[in-house]
Amino acid sequence: MKKRILSIAAGTILLGTLAVSTVMANSGTAPSRYLITAEQAAQLAQSEIPDAKVYQVERDRENGTPVYEVDLENETSRYEVTLDAQTGAVWKTEQKLKKSDSVDPALDASSLIDVEQAKSIALSHAGLTEAEVVLTKAKLDYDDRKPEYEIEFRKDNREYEYEIDAISGAIRKWESEQNRDQQTGSENGQGGIRYLALEEAKNMVLAHAGLSDTDVLFTKAKLEFDDGRAEYEIEFRKDNREYEYEIDAVSGAIRKGEFEQKKEAQSNTGAQAQTISLEAAKEIAFTYAGVTAEQAAILEAELDREDGQTVYEIEFTGNGQKWELEINAFTGVICKAEQKTIRS
Repeated sequence: MKKRILSIAAGTILLGTLAVSTVMANSGTAPSRYLITAEQAAQLAQSEIPDAKVYQVERDRENGTPVYEVDLENETSRYEVTLDAQTGAVWKTEQKLKKSDSVDPALDASSLIDVEQAKSIALSHAGLTEAEVVLTKAKLDYDDRKPEYEIEFRKDNREYEYEIDAISGAIRKWESEQNRDQQTGSENGQGGIRYLALEEAKNMVLAHAGLSDTDVLFTKAKLEFDDGRAEYEIEFRKDNREYEYEIDAVSGAIRKGEFEQKKEAQSNTGAQAQTISLEAAKEIAFTYAGVTAEQAAILEAELDREDGQTVYEIEFTGNGQKWELEINAFTGVICKAEQKTIRS
């Protein structure tokens, strides 16, 4: 697909007198389905972002429908507004802050806003409340080594995406898009299927881990689709232990659960250090998984070195689950545990 770029001459952005020059990859007049003009599209985009100036208008198609993509900017941000070329309806608005040359100072967790604050900032900007939306993503991430929260949610058939500075709370980027596909089903599912709310999924994994929301820092909580099946991917950490879960978004079943202890310098290097036995390591693994030795089918059990640590790697199945654990061979502490449901 070749876009038709309608470049706007600098200094000529005056409503009603917009100067437009058309540069087309192929000759011919504009299709009759473009019922509004580029000048009208620019004016509509300008009314959406009054403090920004239009510098480019492009003709494009989305799913066969003709659209205008209007680019604007002001001192701090660049914007792209996508409009229906037949009705003038705004389909999508995207903002991105211009990059700053400033360098953030050394960070620690106490200097960051929490995910609830980031959600509140995004919802307030969108003019919505948490009760009105379905939250599909809330994740702490890093962009160019700067911490940010990625917040995504939807209301009816409009989807919102935000990037929130995790230090200042400033909105670095936001996007709102109308989903033009005809959908059926409940307000937060498709085909009549109701999905669990994100908070329900988070409570399930916390219960499984034996923790509360006040104990942990959530770093990811997002609705995804794996082989056409809806699931929540939830990640959080407590102290120096990181947890990852995959939860069936319909049934609430835990498809995958994993935690990993961050590796620390190991002091058990002296000649007198003694490792626990393999049988003791297996017993620790079975107890953690809630199975007996008779219920477990061992797939692997061996002593190994992992990131400078001496560990037992224990892999087994039992009660419809597959488990992989790493156990410190000196202390018996579980360094890593992964659980997956065996699919029939």
